[in-house]
Amino acid sequence: GRIGDAISCVVCAHPTCGGMAASEPMGTVWNPATTTPGGASSSSAPSQDGEYDRCMRIVRENPADFNTWTYLIGVAERENDLGKIREAYDKFLEEYPLCYGYWKKYADHEARG
Repeated sequence: GRIGDAISCVVCAHPTCGGMAASEPMGTVWNPATTTPGGASSSSAPSQDGEYDRCMRIVRENPADFNTWTYLIGVAERENDLGKIREAYDKFLEEYPLCYGYWKKYADHEARG
């Protein structure tokens, strides 16, 4: 399985959330640029430019894909684009409202504004 499969979130019970504190790294490292939504390896990784859009398409098609959600948030954060950060967190938290660590991280981004 993926890293973090054995961890259960104490709040939302999602297996990879891990009930992480806001200062901890995301528990699962997964890259949809090299893995398809079903888990098979992809032969060619897309460019960084379209990575956010590709991840957003995946989560729109499959909102239960927690790993792509967390990867999407990471992409938005690495791009340091507040609009994308807001969009990613807003949509993620609609699906996983009890993942409190992500609420805290989102609030930290807003505070830094």
